[in-house]
Formats: sequence, structure tokens, C-alpha cells
Amino acid sequence: MLNFSCGAASGRLRLLAYNNGWGPAEALHISASEPLLDQLFDAAPRSNVLRVEAGAGAVEALELALPSARPSGLAVLDEAIDGRRALLATLPKRMMSRDASVLVDPRYKAVLSARERWHLGEYFDDLARGEPASAPRQRWHIEYLSGLDVRAVPINTIDVRYTFTDATGTSIDDAQQALMGTNKNDDGEQLWVSRTGFTIDPPSPLCAAPMIPSIAVTALLENVTGPSERSYRISPTIPPGTPERFFVVVGADRSCFVRARFTFHFDGDQTMISEPFDLAIWRPRNVVIKAKDGSQFIHMDGQWRLADEASDVARLWL
Repeated sequence: MLNFSCGAASGRLRLLAYNNGWGPAEALHISASEPLLDQLFDAAPRSNVLRVEAGAGAVEALELALPSARPSGLAVLDEAIDGRRALLATLPKRMMSRDASVLVDPRYKAVLSARERWHLGEYFDDLARGEPASAPRQRWHIEYLSGLDVRAVPINTIDVRYTFTDATGTSIDDAQQALMGTNKNDDGEQLWVSRTGFTIDPPSPLCAAPMIPSIAVTALLENVTGPSERSYRISPTIPPGTPERFFVVVGADRSCFVRARFTFHFDGDQTMISEPFDLAIWRPRNVVIKAKDGSQFIHMDGQWRLADEASDVARLWL
């Protein structure tokens, strides 16, 4: 069970492989692809790692450095940096003048990070809902986007294609996106590239102050033939004019694919039904779930704990 993350050290991009399974990955072959990286370096950057042991921690699978970039690729990087500089120079004025065309600007995704696009998207969403540009939160968005570094462009996603042979001799061919940051958690780190090399930003504080959900309900499905239904009481009362947020965490007694839908009942006779959606549930044999169907968790001390327990016996990780 391979996962990949990327980071930066001494101006170099490092792609790390982790084997979270129970057997070694033999003859691992990796190729990494991203629009700007593909132009900076010859073909798709590739690496061969002979063996990745299970549970051995990070194994460096690939390292990229600008000194090995193609001259034509460096010209593309310079063009991207110039495009970011030009876009950011006009951004505050376009925001104040309600010019939402920036959201379809060809440079929008290429030269702005996910965090920056979030600020811009929420700003125009709030404008559409009647929030004036002079509102404190709107001014915060403008101020944030007015002070950005123009010397580097973001690397937002790196696609990793890999093949290996498992302990049974079976050949595996798969693909996934590498997480940003070498702690294996997708927690808001951002990779950048400039003429001086690769850097990575640490996670930032939450851009917003979201309301913490009041409860989390565990729905554990059984491997049965045909459709089944589960019913849970989530919130006895939601006072008028107030929000209520909650989690519904879906698990199963084994790995499976599930097509599901939610039906919410209000005041006995009002219902709201979701569209069907697909879930891929990963449940190896040796995983123990310390909760039962219908278990309710509450948020305490920054963690989710069983509603009727104050100990660490059962925790819900979200």
C-alpha cells in the first residue's frame, strides 16, 4: 500500500514513498508528472527504487533540481512568473471593481495556489450574496492577495504513476497524487518553484473560523445482499435561526464499494433526500473499530470522543 508525498530541501524537490502495507514493494518504478515540471525537465521525471519495505518510513524516490532543467523549460518558468506578477498587480483593483472575470483568466489556476484561489473565490461568492467590498472579511481577502510574493509560482498537484511487484509476485500498476508536505498529511502545505529552486510553505492557520460540528455519528454497514437502511437520531432540536453541523462517518465490516444516499427527516413530516453517491471503504481484516453502529462522538479537548465516555478508549479520527 504505497503513498507519496513531496517536499523541498536546499532548493531541491523531493518525492518520498511510504509503504503502509504488510509486505515489500519490489522493483518499484515511478514517474512524476505536472504541467510545469514536464516542461522544466526532460520527459516525465522518473526513478527506479529497487525495494520499499513495509513500515520502513520515507524512502526518497525522486529528486529534482533546477540545474538539471532544460533551457526551454526555464524560459517557461520565467514566463509563468511574469504572468503571476502581472495578474497580482491588477488583482486588488479588479476585486474592488467587482471584476469577476479574473476567475476565468487563463492564468488563474496556473499561477495562483489553492489557498490564494480560496481567498479570491470566497471574496466573489460573498459579493454575489450582497456582502460589500468594504466589509471586514472582504477587506481581509483583498489585503491578503495584495501582499503576495511574485517571485515564485505554485506547484499544485503532482501525479505519480508507479508499478511494483508485491510479495506474491503480482504486478501492480497504479496512479495517485502526491500529498504536499513530508509529514504525509494533506494539511495545507504549498510547494513553490522560482529561479532559486523549490521551496515549501508550512501549513497556515485556518483561513476561516469554521463552526465545529457538535456531534459525529458512526454508521457501520454489513456485507449484505441487496439494499439496507440505517436510521439515527442526530439532533433533537435546532433552534430557529441557528446552524447545526455534524458528521456522519460511514464504515463497514469489510472492504467494499457502496452506493448510498442520505435522507434527513425534520419535524416528523419534512424530508430532504440526497443524490446517490459512491463510497470506497477500506477495511483490512486486522483493523479493529472501537465503536458500534450508531455510536455518537462529541468534540472534547480537540478530539472526538465517545459521547458516553471521557477516557481514551475510543476515538474518532476525522
